Amino acid sequence: MSSPFSGKAFSSPLLGLLLIVTLCCPFSVLASESSAPVAVEVKYRIVATADLHGAACSWDFSLGKPAGKSVAAVAGLVRSLRLENEGQVSLVDAGDFLQGSPLGALHESTMSHMANPMISAMNIAGYEVVVPGNHEFDYGREYLGKALKQSGAPWLAANLSDDMGILQVIPWTIKDLSGVGKGPFVGFVGFTSPGVKKWVDPDNVTGLHFEDIMTCAGKVIPGLRERLGLDALVAVIHGGIGPRPGHRLFMTGEKVLDNMGYMLGHAFPQIDAVIMSHTHRSELEKVPGGPLLIQPSSHGRQVAVVSLIFNGCSAGNWSLQQVDGSIVPIDEKRPVSPFVDRALEYRRTRTEKMLSQEITTMQGSYEETFDPLSDSPVLDLIHRVQLRESGAQISLVSPNFKNITLADGPLTLRDVFSLYPYENRLVMVEITGRNLKSVLEESLSHVVIKNNKRDLRIPVYLYLTVEGVDLVVDPALPEGSRIVSMIRGDGQVGDNDLLTVAVNSYMVNDGGAYDPLSSSRKVWKSSRGIRDMLASELSSMAVYNPHCTGNVRVVE
Repeated sequence: MSSPFSGKAFSSPLLGLLLIVTLCCPFSVLASESSAPVAVEVKYRIVATADLHGAACSWDFSLGKPAGKSVAAVAGLVRSLRLENEGQVSLVDAGDFLQGSPLGALHESTMSHMANPMISAMNIAGYEVVVPGNHEFDYGREYLGKALKQSGAPWLAANLSDDMGILQVIPWTIKDLSGVGKGPFVGFVGFTSPGVKKWVDPDNVTGLHFEDIMTCAGKVIPGLRERLGLDALVAVIHGGIGPRPGHRLFMTGEKVLDNMGYMLGHAFPQIDAVIMSHTHRSELEKVPGGPLLIQPSSHGRQVAVVSLIFNGCSAGNWSLQQVDGSIVPIDEKRPVSPFVDRALEYRRTRTEKMLSQEITTMQGSYEETFDPLSDSPVLDLIHRVQLRESGAQISLVSPNFKNITLADGPLTLRDVFSLYPYENRLVMVEITGRNLKSVLEESLSHVVIKNNKRDLRIPVYLYLTVEGVDLVVDPALPEGSRIVSMIRGDGQVGDNDLLTVAVNSYMVNDGGAYDPLSSSRKVWKSSRGIRDMLASELSSMAVYNPHCTGNVRVVE
């Protein structure tokens, strides 16, 4: 069958490979080549998800009960929109979809003969564009390459290249809304997170090259609409809105590398919409004279909807008249796709069985709401594991929860996933006393007090707690000088003392932009993940009774 694009040149000497996606014709006047040109208005909606983190089926593995926020729910929404709008809807994802759920984490070790569950769900839902995020690289190149081959959607990343040729990503794709080569033509260009190179295990990204988003965009975007004959151009990036006038940085180091949505929109007004991700929060903003910036929150709680309206005629010559955006919540009442849930039922039940395995027993129930300046029994358990496994003198641990509840009775693998959901390895580094204090001061600078309650202005997983020293902290002091004393053994930690510190691989690889950690000398790395270490520690206990060391004191 001949391509409807046979008369158009879509080659690029800069970026090469191009995938063209077409859809069945939504309006009958375009079906007949012999009919006279007719004025037509075409409405097109792009539904975008971001940071799904393994939320494939309508089931909450942390609670062991049904949940509405998932790809299954998104698929139900998109199906209703497609019926309503005669097919003029595309489903895209802006990255971080494979990692974050026990369903995906346990898949490779126990069900690797089956297709990746998240990819299965996304294929059934009908995703047409995917951009890989930083967490797609957590399990290694082979795992990722296998998932990519199973995917029915093109993976876009103009700023990623692979020396080994395993990851067959492409820079852009084009969608013909007529299906017969007459447009409107909508181009999607993707950019992944260049911070991947720093954040994940180096073995996972050997031979991969990640170019800065703005540098790559400067090569790709100018003239792209004209070269490809586009009527609209949408950028999909694994990065947040980033620094902009009048806003405090969302996270430590945000201005470096990744969160470039605002800068991209301002630098390239030829883009009509920028779909963002990575920071787990919703955004909706219009750049004056430039694109729409839009991002849904994480874990399938929301979708972003970009609405495009074109005017033209059945023979072509389209004009983009309107670009609007909205954030749509995915609530528990929204109908889910039974096709997604049915396809994943075996894997869901098998995962549930593994998560229900008893590891040890809780002596009484325990509840904790994280307080950045209070000692935490749960975090102290992780500290103890890190110190013993590494042999280090000091341990740094990032909280993975704001609220945690451990019920009286059996403690299961499900609880371990709740305590430590990430795929981090343990690393031991050498650091001076001066640099250790600098890291802790940087972390404490993000503590804020609102209505006599202590909180953080960064996500909890970017905060660092410490074990191995006795810390006295005064939150009323200026940022950078809140540590009153830091004692180890019989005396204060000296600036020139050389200490060994156990910390997760994400932080060592600059995940929190703590420069003294990322520039420190690495002396050891674990062969297994911290979550596995934690499970082994708990399974060695007849009873787990949460307790803390009390090594942090706050000046009131």
